[in-house]
Amino acid sequence: MKFITDVAPNFIITSNIFLLAVTNIHAANILFYIGGISTHSHRAGLEPLANKLAQNGHNITFFSPLKPIESHPNVTNFCPPGLKAFNDKFQHSFGVIGMQSRLKSKYAADLVSDYGTFMFDMGYSICEVIFKSKEFQKWVKESSFDLVVLDRSSIPDCIYGLAHKFGAKTISYTPISFILPWDSLTFGIPTESWWLPTAGWTK
Repeated sequence: MKFITDVAPNFIITSNIFLLAVTNIHAANILFYIGGISTHSHRAGLEPLANKLAQNGHNITFFSPLKPIESHPNVTNFCPPGLKAFNDKFQHSFGVIGMQSRLKSKYAADLVSDYGTFMFDMGYSICEVIFKSKEFQKWVKESSFDLVVLDRSSIPDCIYGLAHKFGAKTISYTPISFILPWDSLTFGIPTESWWLPTAGWTK
């Protein structure tokens, strides 16, 4: 009994130190991307998750033209000035156009009424604004990420290339309640509009 009494405490302490030494604790570098066609609600749904991950020790960066709703000391915000200007212009111009269309018809869906052609063109313009930015080019050289979370509804297609450069895994999600024309390709969801209405295609 004396042997057990003398040895057991030391064994427990030694075991705990060993476990602490070999335990792999990894804080990931995570990038949240919300692009150039986005509004307050896009960030409102994602920011609590990002803040919680930051609180748990992960390194979080928000790449977004939207200002933080609630600032967090462990969350870094980045946005090239050109992308911010692009999104501000989009919100102002489309806000007027969209309201006029909705007053004429409750079925108005100007963003995708042409089967997504306008959105694809916007996506190309967003990528051009981002990749030509000197601030972005400098940021890419200085950054590294393990995971990139993409807001699909803000047309983040060129950011897949950025994730590839970082060697990062990607999570693609949509914060809106309907399927955009190209989401069937991203998520593997069939577009049988006879049972699942698709924005701009069903009245």
